[in-house]
Amino acid sequence: MMLNPCRRVDGTWAHVARCEAPAFCEATENDRLYFELYPDRKQYVRPVHPGEVEETAAKCRIPIPALPPTHVKVTQLGPGLRIRELIRVALNDGT
Repeated sequence: MMLNPCRRVDGTWAHVARCEAPAFCEATENDRLYFELYPDRKQYVRPVHPGEVEETAAKCRIPIPALPPTHVKVTQLGPGLRIRELIRVALNDGT
């Protein structure tokens, strides 16, 4: 079984089984395919997959901010090694 590490707010680490978080697993697979299609790229920004933030927050026991993230910045450090940063893109209406 593959495990994904995630860092909690208190600095400790948890390992989440991919099968326990299907939205996260789908997002991870899409990220892998992106870097396979564009091997010269090191980063990209994509919209959050439905359920991805909620699954990650629940499994890693981290709070979801009042204004939840809208996008994920994905950085590939090497084949199969990626960092995902949740970000919020401001809209013209101020949200």
